[in-house]
Amino acid sequence: MRVWFVALVVVCVAVGASAQTAKARASVAAADVQRFYDPATGLFCSGTGDCWWYSANELTALVDYSMRVKSKDAATVVANTFEKAGFRGPQKDALGPFVDTWTDDDGWWGLAWVDAYEYAKVYDPGHAERYLTLAKNIFAYMAAQWETGDCGGGLWQNQKPTHTKDAIANEVFFSLATGLYRRTGDKQYLDWAMREWKWFDGTGMVNADHLVYDHLSGSKSAHPCTAQGREFWTYNQGVVLGGLTDLYGIYKTRDPKLAKSLLARAVEIADCVVDKGCGGNTAISKFPLLDAKGILMEACGTNPCTYGPAYQFKGIFVRNLARLNEVAGKYTGFLAANAASAWTQDRDDEGLFGFYWDGPFYLPGGGKGAVQGVALDLMNTQVR
Repeated sequence: MRVWFVALVVVCVAVGASAQTAKARASVAAADVQRFYDPATGLFCSGTGDCWWYSANELTALVDYSMRVKSKDAATVVANTFEKAGFRGPQKDALGPFVDTWTDDDGWWGLAWVDAYEYAKVYDPGHAERYLTLAKNIFAYMAAQWETGDCGGGLWQNQKPTHTKDAIANEVFFSLATGLYRRTGDKQYLDWAMREWKWFDGTGMVNADHLVYDHLSGSKSAHPCTAQGREFWTYNQGVVLGGLTDLYGIYKTRDPKLAKSLLARAVEIADCVVDKGCGGNTAISKFPLLDAKGILMEACGTNPCTYGPAYQFKGIFVRNLARLNEVAGKYTGFLAANAASAWTQDRDDEGLFGFYWDGPFYLPGGGKGAVQGVALDLMNTQVR
């Protein structure tokens, strides 16, 4: 089964002079992502990488690209993933279609299916409702895991002992709630979004520099509920921006004062990341989030990066920063500079993107598909 043949042809053309346009560059990135799509599993895999939650994000990037360029070609991929990939995650943890015991995994797929619904409404209307129903089911499972015994609320990263209440599990739940409210108008989702945000913002997970810690320390049955450390991952700074941007739009007319405060919180978080005096300052973050030229980095702690999950993180940040930029209008230059750097400094002879957007080129064997998805997220930010 060969899918996305339009984009595969585009890559041959776009590597030449026509690749100077934002749309053509995004087309190259979309084709690169498709090199790692396996129609038999419905996932975007390479080597031994964790292609389960990666794939939810690659699907999101591909759908975002297709919406931006008004292409119906991704409909086959989306439908195939829906039919084939539901139980391709951690088999021992599978609890239902696209649901396992890892709460953030569930949330990534929920977000992917919300976006797939939006896309299918236009390009594959016969399948749109099933994607929305799946997203609702995933959300209902996540909401049932809300727990007040430790820290007064929040979701555990994993429903097994010894895990923590992580920022990312709660951020994807927050963003999924706002996304579902925007598509359905069902007040339960808005209520959950506000409940999650008030809890999250009150835990100390966002520090005085407006950077988001990875988790609250401790584990089940012994949880002091304090955030600590100086390591900050880009995706933790990113997902919350999408949810806050949604809430800003929801409350803009009904409660302008609240909307303004929510937008201000999002801008504070984003500003620290993109400011070399904050995101690039090792006195604030143990591993800087920007290099000397102001290009986004990941806080791996090793060079080259060997922490597999980090291969996906930067795309999540820029995807959500771009959404914030639509209302704040502050980050156009930052996103453009990163996209230009990735295009000119971080591609190999085959046209694949690497992990370091400012070079040198590095493409980890187990994360090739994820790294291409991240590049597509970045190139998408330049397509108008």
